[in-house]
Amino acid sequence: MIMVAGMYMTAIAQEATPSMVLQMRDGSAKAIVLDKDTRLSFTATSIVVSGKEGQIEFDRDKVYRYTSTLAPSGIGAVAACDNVRVSLNGRSVILSGLQPGSEAILASLDGKRVVTAVADANGSATLTAPDAAIFIVNAKGITFKFTAR
Repeated sequence: MIMVAGMYMTAIAQEATPSMVLQMRDGSAKAIVLDKDTRLSFTATSIVVSGKEGQIEFDRDKVYRYTSTLAPSGIGAVAACDNVRVSLNGRSVILSGLQPGSEAILASLDGKRVVTAVADANGSATLTAPDAAIFIVNAKGITFKFTAR
């Protein structure tokens, strides 16, 4: 095991421990044990995991998909689709790689729809949160939490 960013990175995730597993395009897997100090961020080119001990960065083009075992959110394991890209701009979630005409939903934690958007001809949709809160985003079979500040 290697200590990285306040968490242990191993070849295999432990089911009882909150973790995130990155399935790499070369067939390997990277498991990161998550703790209360772990922060995940997604940029257009990388996935960054940081914590008390530092940070590690993964090239998004080398990651096939990622899953999380964090169950307290009310969402079970989360898997990203291969061709969907997510970026953030203030209180907006910008999705690309969607099927044109498909629906993207921003919902409150109790499941009520707050904002919906339809992917344009290029497969892009933008969901803008009306206020600072935690929301659930759902589009093309992917679901994740988003904190608008």
